[in-house]
Amino acid sequence: MNDDQFDRQVREAARRIADGPASSALRARVAAIPAEHPRPARGIRRFTVGVRLAGAAAVLLVLVVAATLVVATLPRNTPVVPGATASPTPSAARLIPQALSTADLGAMLHARGGLPPGSIVIAQLQLTLVSAVPSCPPAAGCIFGPAEWRIDGLSPDVILDALPDASGLPSTGIHAAGLFALQGAPVKSGGRIYLLGLVTPGPNGLAWQVAQAATGSWSLAAIEGWLGAVNYAWPCPPPPSGGLDPLTQGYGCGHGEWLASTAAGPAAQQLTPTGALRVEAGAYASVAPDPSAAETPQPPALRGAYLVQAVPHSCPPSSDAQIERCAWPKVLGLVTATAPAASEGPSLAAATPSVVLGMPALSVPANLLRVAPLNDYPPQVQSGRAPTGPYAYVRASNAGSILVADAGGGSVREVPVPLAAGEQIRQIAVDGSWLVVVTAQPGVPCALPTPTRVRWRILAAPLGSDALPTGAFHQVDAGTATRSFILPGNQGLSCAEPAIPPLALAAGRVAYGVEAPGGNDPAASQVRVRSLVDGSLFRTIAAPAQVYAVALSSSAVAWVETANGVTSGQQVDWRVMEALLPAGPAAAVPVGETGGAAHPETPGIVLDGTALVASLDQFEASSGTVVRVAGGEVTTLDPGHPQRNCGAVGAEGGLVVLDCNGSVIQGDTATATGGWLAVWSPMTGLRAVTGHALPTDVSQVSLATGWVLWMGTDASGGPVVAALPLAALATPGE
Repeated sequence: MNDDQFDRQVREAARRIADGPASSALRARVAAIPAEHPRPARGIRRFTVGVRLAGAAAVLLVLVVAATLVVATLPRNTPVVPGATASPTPSAARLIPQALSTADLGAMLHARGGLPPGSIVIAQLQLTLVSAVPSCPPAAGCIFGPAEWRIDGLSPDVILDALPDASGLPSTGIHAAGLFALQGAPVKSGGRIYLLGLVTPGPNGLAWQVAQAATGSWSLAAIEGWLGAVNYAWPCPPPPSGGLDPLTQGYGCGHGEWLASTAAGPAAQQLTPTGALRVEAGAYASVAPDPSAAETPQPPALRGAYLVQAVPHSCPPSSDAQIERCAWPKVLGLVTATAPAASEGPSLAAATPSVVLGMPALSVPANLLRVAPLNDYPPQVQSGRAPTGPYAYVRASNAGSILVADAGGGSVREVPVPLAAGEQIRQIAVDGSWLVVVTAQPGVPCALPTPTRVRWRILAAPLGSDALPTGAFHQVDAGTATRSFILPGNQGLSCAEPAIPPLALAAGRVAYGVEAPGGNDPAASQVRVRSLVDGSLFRTIAAPAQVYAVALSSSAVAWVETANGVTSGQQVDWRVMEALLPAGPAAAVPVGETGGAAHPETPGIVLDGTALVASLDQFEASSGTVVRVAGGEVTTLDPGHPQRNCGAVGAEGGLVVLDCNGSVIQGDTATATGGWLAVWSPMTGLRAVTGHALPTDVSQVSLATGWVLWMGTDASGGPVVAALPLAALATPGE
């Protein structure tokens, strides 16, 4: 499957949800997917979104692919969710025992290239006023504030944009000192940092406890506690005279959110627990792993250290029964911990479970891991140590160049690609010796009006020992796609546009599928295998249907073909084909199921020599299966699980690497979990890859020679590129 086909399937699923009966908040999130990811390229990651379906306990997992090897979500801190054995009362351990010093902040900003978007830290700083008018325009994603401030004692200069409501800054003078809260600005701002204001420390340390904050005096404070929410099906009465209409606030009258000293919820028909600090609506959705959980009757409380801003005209505790001309304190976000601290429940960033959603775990030692922090998302060019590898090849955010991220040395280097006007990179393939890209013109998938012709090119360049091209890109093949292609099962939906060739790379050759209509086969195609060394056509294979996905090894080529996506009115008819190289006949591969109404989704495929691994039913309710076919024998690698979905991303020497995600189902609601790696081998079976030092939120998994690479986040929420040797995954483990 190439990026265009994958992207269309994602967008159609997103539109079905956006137009369906899911909660309003989730419909809005899913409807924004096409705008947030306008030009995705080939990737492996499948993001899951939990959907509450009215009247049915069902879960639909939406597969969202971002740019090749690019993390599709901004880094964020993760609150602690209470575990099954967690005490409802927090321990004495502090989540933020101390603030950062100026030197500590400078070292962190240097190592990570800035402050990740949305991340909040508190630091002891001295500031000097630089300008009363910020230089970052609103078009770049910045918020105009009253001033820009420079952090004293750091080189190069670090400039902060003070927000309009930043508290505690002097109204006169050019110097300020104290505990200041900082937050990473949106990615498109160019890595700027917001100054949120002067933080009031608690009576017994940096953070306040809830009981202290409820009676103390503060304007901006870090408060440790449990963030909770509740929803009742209460009708909204008319607002009191001079009051605010609750419907204009986006919540009904039965919604309440709070910070409390325990995880216990309120008594029946109460909007806050006794002794809790009521906070402005929307806080829970802003920090929860699944924002749609905020709309459930009572989602699980989340423990964390929250930065909270007091507001003028605060509501008294007795205001629960009516909407008045007042406001509750606003939760600005989670504060990044500055030192390890005990927690009540399992931290998603550090947990090393023995079983992951029914899958035994393999714990890998930290010394085998290579991790490099990235300065932004998508990453930007950054310096590092001498290149060591392995390397992740990333499509730049403008889809006009390639970035090479070194998991060992830490650098990110740019590779220009010769593109024509309106042409963009759609797919990247690497085999250690060659870098291949597929381009398209017009470059934007699902463009309006829908194009009837899409020009495509396949470009290749040889790679040197430093992972950069040793020469210019040369054109391997080119053509024009004219066949309107609709994914199986999606007839009648939009984005029926010409599809560029799916492509695979191995052993100095590329395999790809092109249109070849003729006779009575309007969907007929041709599979081409071409040498990159001399450009010769190594082999051509006629296919009676649209070639939808391609896999290649040194000894075989495989593909998925379907006419259903081209010719309307037919039954789903996909099938998996394979031909041995150099001259074996093409034959159907028995993968254990047949394309049809029960299995409409075309499978993903990878090759390990002549053995084929197929990921089946990958878009059906998070219970897809993975099989391996060798010599006509079908072996089930992952039998499927109601709460997880795994797909094979690569195989080498009998070892199969899978990219997994899952959900935790409560009633008719599914809460998505972070992604993780899994591995299968004949000796050990299927296992989840875990480890205390392992970056979480695994996405964009790929195989390089002897390595598996992925994008993820570190314990503080910063973006990283990570790699593990495949040999570490082949051991029996603990």
